[in-house]
Amino acid sequence: MNRNGILAFDLAKKTGWAYLPDEAVKRWPRTDLQWAADGVPPELKAGLVIVEGNATDMRGRFLANAEQVYGDLITVHNPAFIIFEAPLAGGQKSWGNAVISFDTSAMLEKLAYQRGNIPVAQQHNGTIKKLWTGRGDAKKPQMMQTASQRGLRYDDDNVVDAIATLNACILIRAGVRV
Repeated sequence: MNRNGILAFDLAKKTGWAYLPDEAVKRWPRTDLQWAADGVPPELKAGLVIVEGNATDMRGRFLANAEQVYGDLITVHNPAFIIFEAPLAGGQKSWGNAVISFDTSAMLEKLAYQRGNIPVAQQHNGTIKKLWTGRGDAKKPQMMQTASQRGLRYDDDNVVDAIATLNACILIRAGVRV
């Protein structure tokens, strides 16, 4: 089974995802000038999936549904690498949200292992934001504005967060320092 590309997730009830095949990773813009000149690689695939269930009241159902949804994305894209934003307990609105974030992260790593030991990495959200906007403390409007400036037309911040996570993965692998 030939694995190809990077699959990025913004894990949540409304999960954003972004996929880029290996040949397009090489052409991913590294600077604002390249974004202006080259624009978005046409091979970029991104979207939003809704995970059914209530993450705090029905955690088992939510995780089972998330496993199905994320598994389907892995099957469709057959990535060589998976990345997602690392869950941070301090960044959650409640303890219940923190628990489901850690559970969802662990489930995705288990799923990647079961699907052929696909390498998985987590990235700190401050690093993702800094590499996307230039500010590690960027808020959602800044993330969306940067996406728009780069020619990305997505209405949902979860999709933009997944693309920003993909961006961070590509830049870090290319040797960009934060």
